Amino acid sequence: MIKTKLLILLLGRLKKYKEHMVNKKFIFIYRDSNDQIIKSLEVAFKPENFQHLTGLLLLNEDGTIKQRSAQEFYNRCIDKPYITTQEISFEKQNLRHWRIIPL
Repeated sequence: MIKTKLLILLLGRLKKYKEHMVNKKFIFIYRDSNDQIIKSLEVAFKPENFQHLTGLLLLNEDGTIKQRSAQEFYNRCIDKPYITTQEISFEKQNLRHWRIIPL
């Protein structure tokens, strides 16, 4: 039940991620708390970054974690065959704080 709701939320966020962030660069300007110097950080968002931002894992048919699956995760969220609830799992450290990007 919870995975179904999360998958629906995931797909909604993917649309916004694709529209507003994919293949774009953002510059974050901040003051370093250690030396008080103003610094900047440029971040590029790629399709294969989406899985990491969600904190979800893609699983093999036997339930093991699929390695090097970020691009497949993104592709399966946007095109057939679509990702299913049986194929996703939470990263253990994110179980309490699911971190799908809040767009």
